[in-house]
Amino acid sequence: MDESSIYINMYKDLKIILYNKLYNMKAFVINLERRKDRLDNIHKNYVKPNIYDLEIIKACDGKIKENNSEEMNNFINFFINTIKNNNSKINNNYKYYSYDHYKSGEMGCFVSHLYLWKKIIDNNIENCIIFEDDITNFDNDFDNKILAIKKELPNNYNILWLNVDSQENDIKISENIYIKKNNIEPGTYGYIISLNGANILYNNFINKFKGKLGVDHYILLTFKIENLDQHISNPKLIFTTQNNEDFTKTDIQDDPTLIII
Repeated sequence: MDESSIYINMYKDLKIILYNKLYNMKAFVINLERRKDRLDNIHKNYVKPNIYDLEIIKACDGKIKENNSEEMNNFINFFINTIKNNNSKINNNYKYYSYDHYKSGEMGCFVSHLYLWKKIIDNNIENCIIFEDDITNFDNDFDNKILAIKKELPNNYNILWLNVDSQENDIKISENIYIKKNNIEPGTYGYIISLNGANILYNNFINKFKGKLGVDHYILLTFKIENLDQHISNPKLIFTTQNNEDFTKTDIQDDPTLIII
């Protein structure tokens, strides 16, 4: 290979690296293995261009521990022991703060997101999208909107919700991004999170969390207490509907059982 060819190949490699840095984004889909119907729907409706590095994450099954990996069951133990430990630091006898008040699906959902925040930290992932598998529809221009949002993200953002409608008092900071000033409707089925945002949520859980908040309320309350902005896409880019109860019904709604460790 002559010298000019070497430089041409180096230039091509550099372009690929810069392209990935600017446009490529890691994306996780949290999917219960026994809900293949939901994963099939994601594959059917979600266009996967080269800008995404999509990875399916086997969700924590809060109902049947045998369905989990050893690592995920260890995270369940970590979840319970952290809450018990944080409760022991203060004189608190309220049932509201007890971990065993969780439904199995509620705990499984929380642990799945907790696991991903730790994965983001361990792998030093600067920005990524987290989807849950009960998404029923994506915006028709989803891919281009995500590309635009990636370029517009503030350097100091922590979380950007993809499933929230903008309202009158919200502050527009770019063509596709608003700062949310009104209350956010709970739901964790789609958000972009930064490495710093994952660190805040994970470390706050370890040091402060005493239990009995679903993961959606935990995220909202943590950033509110820390007085940190929460961003949203404009328009809303992902949707879940209740038109198909068999599809959207979850363990959180359907099963009060706590997994036995």
